[in-house]
Amino acid sequence: MTTCKNTLCNSSSLLYRLGGRTQNANYTIALAGNPNTGKSTVFNALTGLKQHTGNWPGKTVARAEGAFKYNKAKYHLVDLPGTYSLLSTSEDEEIARNFLLFSQPHVVVIVVDATRLESSLNLVLQILQITPKVILCLNLIDEAKRNKVFVDDRALSKRLGIPVVPTSARNGKGLPELLEAIDEIATEKHLPKPLPTLKLNLENEKLIDSLINLITDLLPSLPNKRWIALRLIENDLLVWHYLTTPEITTLCSDASPLNASAQASLHQTAKAIQNQNATNFYELLSHSISEQSHEISQQVVLYGYSWHRAPSDVLLDLILTSRFLGFVIMILLFGFVLWLTIIGS
Repeated sequence: MTTCKNTLCNSSSLLYRLGGRTQNANYTIALAGNPNTGKSTVFNALTGLKQHTGNWPGKTVARAEGAFKYNKAKYHLVDLPGTYSLLSTSEDEEIARNFLLFSQPHVVVIVVDATRLESSLNLVLQILQITPKVILCLNLIDEAKRNKVFVDDRALSKRLGIPVVPTSARNGKGLPELLEAIDEIATEKHLPKPLPTLKLNLENEKLIDSLINLITDLLPSLPNKRWIALRLIENDLLVWHYLTTPEITTLCSDASPLNASAQASLHQTAKAIQNQNATNFYELLSHSISEQSHEISQQVVLYGYSWHRAPSDVLLDLILTSRFLGFVIMILLFGFVLWLTIIGS
């Protein structure tokens, strides 16, 4: 519980120190996303020739880093390994998750495929549990247009509570808007307020809240308390390591490692929560993520859409096919027909 393997601890320390703040850079930006979403194209478009590649310390997974300037500020861009989830234990997913959790970049840009939004939303919802400083880069909108797929980026932004920027990186479309969004969040001109996601059933939420309250009492300034609580329930050794060693300063600079009594209290509470569930929290979270990804996708994506229609037609479609307004309009229409038949005639 309080220790981890030496190789794990040593490599993780190097990894997060590397990913913290690059010399001469004002802000660190993490670039995340599923494989084959055009993430590398976005990276190349933003950094140009100011980039280099190598391996993560202690890992064989390649990393790409680059730099760019915008509004007189210097940005360090880190291209994280492409991953579908942060919940698994593969090397790629571990690197992406731990960089986001422990390095605390100023902004996270998540590149998603506009033609396959639902599958990409799984990662988006997970990252929003770690940091609110997220921009969704809706890439490949040219491919979406070709395949008659329309994503309502405004509705998606409103539903998630974060900026959504449509782009076609290989054509340079949307990149100025993406840079502007990065600058606004990095300089804190605008801070996103993501809406609550990944809620489990009421009983499990109460159990998680009890652990969050305990973490708050022990480490008031610790960020990502809900995500930390979920990882403790899953007995994540790396998270235990960061809470119980001087490495905790990478999470919150004013905190001290937990003493033996605090560690035992956290461990007992997390173990009790896991024991009260027939289904482990990994399965519960995976199910919740899939459900919400599907729900959001149904709300904001239209298939077989014609891009040559008038804006008024698009608005009417969005209203009449809405999961909520559609039913209200249908009931009102039926009511009017009944009134016209019985009274009006």
